[in-house]
Amino acid sequence: MVKMQKGFTLIELMIVIAIIGILAAVAVPQYSQYTKRARFAEVISAAAPIKTGIEVCVQDAAGCGAAQAGGADRVELCCALSEGGLTPTLGTLAVARAACTLEIVALVRPRRGDFLYGDAGKRCQELDAEALLATCRDRGVAIQTIKSIARRRWPEAPERRYSWYEPIEDTDALARAVNWVLAEPDVFLNTSSDARLLPAALEAAAATTERPSDAEMEADVARLGITALFDGAELERI
Repeated sequence: MVKMQKGFTLIELMIVIAIIGILAAVAVPQYSQYTKRARFAEVISAAAPIKTGIEVCVQDAAGCGAAQAGGADRVELCCALSEGGLTPTLGTLAVARAACTLEIVALVRPRRGDFLYGDAGKRCQELDAEALLATCRDRGVAIQTIKSIARRRWPEAPERRYSWYEPIEDTDALARAVNWVLAEPDVFLNTSSDARLLPAALEAAAATTERPSDAEMEADVARLGITALFDGAELERI
């Protein structure tokens, strides 16, 4: 009489376990990638119409020409790169403009050293900014702003972060920050490198109406603990 085998043999069980292990090793990472793609689907959709470009920081006309030859889309022009970059002279701008056809963005930083200014220094910058805005408006040149939705340096950097500073994530405060900048004619805003905030920034920009009051902005500063990114000391460099 022949006895029928029931269940798995040890070898068959080991084969099944090996197959499950292989499938798990392949499927789990794939599922993880899928969930990440799904999480950023809205961001990708919002950014789809926006062209990704390469910007090169240069300090003279030769650098502008080299950047264009190398395939850059835009250059940031400054002088004294060894000092972290300063505002270029008008002569440098004129020669650079003749040297290439790329979009040129001029850095506005009047002096070397820290980013802390007293009352007199702030007033000088205000007058310079007003004159610059007037000149650019007359010539049809746009002004860009950066760090407009920066909150502060990271008190404790998380394991994963998408910008070197902590951005404003509160939706209402972010919208007020965007509206405050875009309420100025002929000024545009650079979004944070944290792409998760791009949909909120674009939504705020599309709904821009009037500039928030100083009281509203000061309330956000107090509530969110917004502080300067540079302090003239240990925070002077990124």
